[in-house]
Amino acid sequence: MEKAVIKVLLSGCNGKMGRSICDLLKNSKNFQVVGYDISSDCSGEIPVYNDLSDIAECPDIIIDFSSPDCTHTVLNYAYLNEIPIVIGTTGLSEQLIASIKTYFCNKIPVFLENNMSRGINILLLLAHYLIRNFSNDITILEKHHKHMESTPSEIASMIANLSTIRLGDIWGEHTFDFHSKGERIIITHIAESQEAFARGAIEAACFLLKQDNGFYNMCDLISEKYQL
Repeated sequence: MEKAVIKVLLSGCNGKMGRSICDLLKNSKNFQVVGYDISSDCSGEIPVYNDLSDIAECPDIIIDFSSPDCTHTVLNYAYLNEIPIVIGTTGLSEQLIASIKTYFCNKIPVFLENNMSRGINILLLLAHYLIRNFSNDITILEKHHKHMESTPSEIASMIANLSTIRLGDIWGEHTFDFHSKGERIIITHIAESQEAFARGAIEAACFLLKQDNGFYNMCDLISEKYQL
């Protein structure tokens, strides 16, 4: 039996992440994609709408990499139409995040993650294991491209002492240095291109389609898939 095609509404399709996700989706026979963006120019590759009320297609899921204001609008659309939504937009207000957890996820599955890389999230779970079983004396060196807005990243600030560098076009590099008496464990994760985050977002969408209403993130996906 053929796999059912997943219909994706890609919000923020003309941004850097949107274009990267779009390239992967449109080159797969498992997905159909339409876009939503304030700019409707997408070289004719996919249908793009700049008004949600004009969307004729009935998406199975929404992937949102846009702006905080746009995310709020798309969340309302998802809620009203009972469509699961994956959100990778950064810079959301604490108030909106609280609303997602207490209001929106009561009616739809919501996947919220600032870093869609599977690798860095696996490293984060490993870091928590090492904190419990090896040492909680940790230093993190984080490198990102100079246009990244958030400083420091939420991943690094959760755990330890942090040094952060903004340099060129580095997509993401994290080195975790665990110190103990007479020994150290050093682990580095490097995101070599935007594709790592795009693939993670698509995997999150496939994961979310199988979930009940609720709030999810990459740790939930990894815990289920890899039994970590």
